[in-house]
Amino acid sequence: NTEYTVDSKLREGLYRLRQSGVKKYDWLEISSSHSSTGLHWSSQKDSPSSFETQEFPQIKLDNPKNTPRTFMIEEYQEDQEALRTADLFNLQEFRDLFTEEAIASGIKLDIGTQIILFTDVIGSTKFYMKHGDGKAFAEIQKHFIKVFELITHYGGAVVKTIGDATMATFSEHVQALETAIALQKYFVMNNPDTQLLIRATLHSGSCLAVNLNSNIDYFGSTVNYTAKLQACANAEEIVLSQEFYQDTLVQNYIRQNRLSIEQLTFQSPHLDQERIVYRITL
Repeated sequence: NTEYTVDSKLREGLYRLRQSGVKKYDWLEISSSHSSTGLHWSSQKDSPSSFETQEFPQIKLDNPKNTPRTFMIEEYQEDQEALRTADLFNLQEFRDLFTEEAIASGIKLDIGTQIILFTDVIGSTKFYMKHGDGKAFAEIQKHFIKVFELITHYGGAVVKTIGDATMATFSEHVQALETAIALQKYFVMNNPDTQLLIRATLHSGSCLAVNLNSNIDYFGSTVNYTAKLQACANAEEIVLSQEFYQDTLVQNYIRQNRLSIEQLTFQSPHLDQERIVYRITL
């Protein structure tokens, strides 16, 4: 058989996945906060990656090649309290203190699953035309200060700004959702401290860390998809990808706070098929 499935007895912790004769390895993080209950581990995957599951995951091993392959799962207790690359890059203090530090040119780091937040100002072009460049620019800058303040308050880190948009990263799903809610509660029509409205989108998935303009930036389909989801969101709305919404703690938070949420489909010319997304209206 090329496939083998086994019910494991793995408990919470960090594990290293490797195959005999292969120098690269993967990471498996097991926690009750993760939504996935299984792991699909294929011998054909060349680049290192990360997996997240609940306790006692069902493990499916896949070896389509004709040669036998030994799969090994090793407990990594000595690294339980270690600061991993992704955690470091998600600290705003690190980005602030080491602004001149960057990944070597040409190096791409697979940092596993990341939680990405995108925000963007709604109607910024009309706002510039109505108020003039000077006043509009001052208002946009004031908006960035508030966005940065709330992102760091909830434990996130600003990766970059693109025009009037902000991209941030988080280590926890609920932190990201709380940030998006706080932002949308601030940028409302009846707030005398701002004249702007924003849209917000959240997604989680694997990312690469790269050197862009001498800064640590994130790259990949996860970042691209989060940005594309902006097309689904309006003022006082937050759009969640299905991957983000599937997190158990996110669903508990939405239920406990009685947030208004609807399921809809998202289709983009850049996607091969329609995808399910979830929209929260505040």
